[in-house]
Amino acid sequence: SSLGGENNPTHAQSEPRVSSNVETIAISSLGGENNPTHAQSEPRVSSNVETIAISSLGGENNPTHAQSEPRVYSDARTIPIPGTSYYKQGFENLVSIPFIPNQNGAGSDDCTGATDVFAGETYVGNTGDYTDTGGNAAPDVWYAYSGAAGAVTLSLCDGATDYDSYLRVFDACGGTEIASNDDSCSLQSEIVFAADAGATYYIMVEGYSSSSGNFSLAVSVEEEEEEEWGPCENGTTSNEFENGYGGTVCNDVVVAADDNLLLEEIMPSYFHDIGAVFESIDVRIFSADFGTLIYEQAGAPVISQEYQGENYGFDVSMLSILIDPVDMPGTSGAETSYWVELSNAVTSGASTFWELESTEVIGQPYYVGEAGAGGIVDDVTDGVFVWDGQCGEGGG
Repeated sequence: SSLGGENNPTHAQSEPRVSSNVETIAISSLGGENNPTHAQSEPRVSSNVETIAISSLGGENNPTHAQSEPRVYSDARTIPIPGTSYYKQGFENLVSIPFIPNQNGAGSDDCTGATDVFAGETYVGNTGDYTDTGGNAAPDVWYAYSGAAGAVTLSLCDGATDYDSYLRVFDACGGTEIASNDDSCSLQSEIVFAADAGATYYIMVEGYSSSSGNFSLAVSVEEEEEEEWGPCENGTTSNEFENGYGGTVCNDVVVAADDNLLLEEIMPSYFHDIGAVFESIDVRIFSADFGTLIYEQAGAPVISQEYQGENYGFDVSMLSILIDPVDMPGTSGAETSYWVELSNAVTSGASTFWELESTEVIGQPYYVGEAGAGGIVDDVTDGVFVWDGQCGEGGG
């Protein structure tokens, strides 16, 4: 506004270049007889500068740059001006930090560049700012969700969407449309779909027919509860090695109501020739009615053999049979049974018999013969075994 004082010459220089979006920089006054105004590359101001005001920075493509507040040296440190008897005070620090404008959830005009969305956020815009890339004959905008697994809700029903909308969800760009909706709340749209962990889903916000307008897309997720798994086992106890059965024998695995079982180890007790060592055994696992074979391994290796005692002139050992983990889903509100069939044991001896006991029965008694071709011997005798694995809630 004014540069005053008889000893305040104005120094000419090349015209400073400023951003095109700076409309006004007003210097209110620089006064005093010993305060010449100097323009220079490093920002320095007179100690009596009263106001430097930026009136306006505007335009949608003109980000505003915020500066840290100039700090003047507290000890009035001065900087000499060559060729004059004048001095200036200097800023300790002047930093220009770019300010990124809030894009307010702007989407993408094509699927391959879809903007990521997150649960708990709302994304607004106007479909009229985009082109038509498919679906209806209306402009559309693209987003992508790749968050937690669960039921994902995409909603345009918060009242801020002002046109007849349409939502679509795809499993890939150019892939399969897995969900769509036109009118869920009046003329606006809402979709709920099941998302898998690690998968990306592509969301198209468009209009019914050729409609376009302002939209407000709210994203929410009801995450799946992770099953809690832990070690578990069940089995029977030897009754002083009371009996055994040779040949093919089946015993049932019982999965508790509302649980699931991942069977990892089979540990039956066997009579065998004194000193004999087991090498392998055939394993087959069936559904409760023997209708479905769910696992089979011929010659499954016996990885350990633990001596338990002896009777009838035979040793009794607990075996540990190595199998691949077998998934055994449970049932809501009821127990679920599976049958384990063991046969063709290979040992260094000649005779083998799966040990039996009559003090407890877990599930059903043992079954003689190949699955589905034999029968239960009696109602009070069960095999001696331990089923070992991981149990988790959620049997359905």
